[in-house]
Amino acid sequence: MTKPVHTVVFAMLVLFITLTACEKTNISFGEQFIDNDYTKIVKTDTFAVNVSTVYIDSFATSASGTGLAGVYRDNLFGLVKASSFMLLAPPADEDIYSNTIYDSTRLVIKLKRTWYGDTLKPVHLAVYRVTDEIAFPSGATQFYNTTSFATGSTPIGEKVLYLRPTGIDSTISINISDVLGQEWLTMLQNRSDDIRVAENFQRYFKGISIAATGDDGVVFGFQDSAHIDLHYSKKDLVKQDKVASFTLSNNSKQFNHISVDRTGTVLQSIGSSNKEISSSLTGNAAYMQYITGTRIKFTIPNLQQLLNAPGYVKIYAASLLITPVSGTFNNVYSLPDTLRLTQTDRTNVAGADLTSAATAQTQTGNLYIDDLYGKDTRYTYDVTSYLQSKITASDYSYMNYGFFLQPFSGKDYTTFNRLVVGSQQQKTDRVQLVIYYISIQ
Repeated sequence: MTKPVHTVVFAMLVLFITLTACEKTNISFGEQFIDNDYTKIVKTDTFAVNVSTVYIDSFATSASGTGLAGVYRDNLFGLVKASSFMLLAPPADEDIYSNTIYDSTRLVIKLKRTWYGDTLKPVHLAVYRVTDEIAFPSGATQFYNTTSFATGSTPIGEKVLYLRPTGIDSTISINISDVLGQEWLTMLQNRSDDIRVAENFQRYFKGISIAATGDDGVVFGFQDSAHIDLHYSKKDLVKQDKVASFTLSNNSKQFNHISVDRTGTVLQSIGSSNKEISSSLTGNAAYMQYITGTRIKFTIPNLQQLLNAPGYVKIYAASLLITPVSGTFNNVYSLPDTLRLTQTDRTNVAGADLTSAATAQTQTGNLYIDDLYGKDTRYTYDVTSYLQSKITASDYSYMNYGFFLQPFSGKDYTTFNRLVVGSQQQKTDRVQLVIYYISIQ
C-alpha cells in the first residue's frame, strides 16, 4: 500500500528532529541511514576538508580606540612587537603662565587590562618623538599595521616596570625629558603661537611613539586617552601646584604598528612571496592570529562527489565543526570569542560572510568552551545554504570556492587572540564537515 506523501514527509521531519535535537548524538563516524521506506536522510562526516594558513598583507589599525605597546616571543607565531603612534594637542586652558616654576613632565597611560605574553617579565617602555608628519597618503583615510613614521633615535622618556594588568594598576606614568618640559613651559610663558595654536604645535611637535625594547616580555593595550602632563607651580598669594595637559589629538590618526619575525617557527616561510601554506607543511595544523598577519582557509575538494551518492536528492543540512588543538589556548593564549566565515576563492580575496538562515546576521561560530573535560571546545557554523548553492555550480572547483576564518573588524584587530586548527590528518582536535542529505531509494 502506498503511503500518502504528507505522511512520508512528516515522518522524515520527525526523524531528522529526533536525530539533531541534542547537542551530542551517539552516532558513529562514517554514514548512518534513517530508513523511511522510500526516503532516507543520510549522515556523512567523511568528506575531506583542506586546511591552510593564509598571509595577510595589511589591515587598518587607526581609530581603534586602543593603543598597543610591547614585545613578546611566541613559540608558534614568532617575535611580536607593537608600538603606538599619536598626535598631541596643546593645553586648551587660558592660564597665564607668568610667575610659574617648572616641576616635571609625565606621560600617563590608562590600561585596558588586555595583554599578551608573560607579565612576570619586565617591560622596557620607551617614548620617542616623531620626526615626520603623521599624515595620510593622498586619498587615504586610514593607517595600517605596516605603517610607521620616523622618530628620534633617543627616547624622550623611558621606564622599566612589571605590568599588573589584572591587579591594582590602572595607569602607567613615564617621566618625560625635563629639557622638553622646560621648553614647553617657556613657550607657554611667552605665549608662543607654536604652543597656543594646535596646527602650529603639530608642525613643531609632530607626535609621539610608545614602544618597547628587548626581545621578550609582554604586549599590552591601553586607552587612546594617553596624555602628557606638564607639572608646574604658580606663585601668587599662595603657591599652587598646577598641570598643563597635552592630550590626544585626532583619534583617526592614532594607530598601531605591528611587526613579527617568524624565524624558527612552523610559519617562517609564509610572507608576501608565499601567501598560503598547506597544513601538511605546518604539522597538520593551520594558524590564525590576525594581528600578526595570518588567517585560516578551508576548502572542500570533493563536494560534487556527493551527487553520485545512491538516490541523492539534495543537501538537507550541513555543519562545519572547528575544534582548536588542545594545548594551544589558555588564559594567556585566548581563543577569539567570535569568528566569521568569509567566502573566498583561489585569489584569496575576501567576499561575503556566511549568515544565519534564521536571522540573516553574520554567524559568530557559537564558541563552546568545554571547561569540564577540555575535549569538546569548538566553533560551529551552518554551511547548509552555501553547500546547496555550490554543489551544482558548473565551475565548481575547490580552487574556486572556500572560506576564510577570521575575526570581526574593529576591536578584534587590537587583540592577540589566536587559534590553531588541526587538519583531518590529526587524530583528535580536527576540523569536521557533517552533511545530512536526502536520498530516495
